[in-house]
Formats: sequence, C-alpha cells, structure tokens
Amino acid sequence: MPLLPRLGVAAALLGLMPLLGSTGCDVSGDLACTEIGCSDGYTVSLVAADRFPDGVYEIAINGDNTPEGCRFEVADGRLLDDETCNAAYGIGPTFPTPEAVGITYPMITSEIEIVVSRDGAVIERLATTPVYETIQPNGPDCDPACRVAGAEFFVD
Repeated sequence: MPLLPRLGVAAALLGLMPLLGSTGCDVSGDLACTEIGCSDGYTVSLVAADRFPDGVYEIAINGDNTPEGCRFEVADGRLLDDETCNAAYGIGPTFPTPEAVGITYPMITSEIEIVVSRDGAVIERLATTPVYETIQPNGPDCDPACRVAGAEFFVD
C-alpha cells in the first residue's frame, strides 16, 4: 500500500517537540532567554501505525537542484543505523523499534521533490512548494529564529 503524504509543519518539529514546551522567557517581566538552538530546514517524516515494515528505505530529496539523500534499513522491526544521511536523523518514540523516523535536511528551498522507496521500489513521490514557518524555541523576543517546513508519510 502506498504512503499517504500529509504536508505540515508538525513533521518539521519532530525533533524539537520536547524543546517547544518552554518559552525560555521569565514570567516576571525580565527577559531571560535560554540557549535552545534550532536550524533552518525541511523535515521528511516516515510514520508507522505500529512498526515499520522490514526493508531498505531510501529518501531522495531535491530542493532547487540540490540533491540530498538518506538510506536506512529496518530488519525484524528494528532500525539498523546507516551513516549515509547528510541530515539530522531522529527516531521516536521507541528505539530501536521505531514508529517514526524524521530526517531534517539543512535547506531552505522554493521547490522540493521527495522520492521515498523501499527495497528499490518507489512507494511515494511528492513535488511541492514548501510553506515555511518561523519558530523561536526560546520565545518570541529571543534568538534564534529558524524557518522550518516538512512532509509526513505514513508507512503501511
């Protein structure tokens, strides 16, 4: 069954979710910024209802003619780490049996094409114009400010 894409900034925030609960600013009125960091980027998230089907997954992303890619393998429901990702690579909520894999590419692009394959067969292709959201993990009056966007695909 093919993956079902759903665009949204929520996918881009997969790795930042634990950090976004705090504004980083003092409620007493004095500005006290924390030093939580963030990076501009586009996140591709693969989400499984229970666990990932076994196989070799490849995500190819092309933003404004700048190709990037990531490859990882799932065997017996366990994620086998692969060092081919030129991206921030996160899994959750349980390791080593992932229910979600988020790959954030450090790019801001006006057009993006994503190809997801499993065992060499394309299971989803998406071309879109990203809509970026600016986030400030330390609060609205604190640096940094980062632009994020993403796409989420469901693995059956």
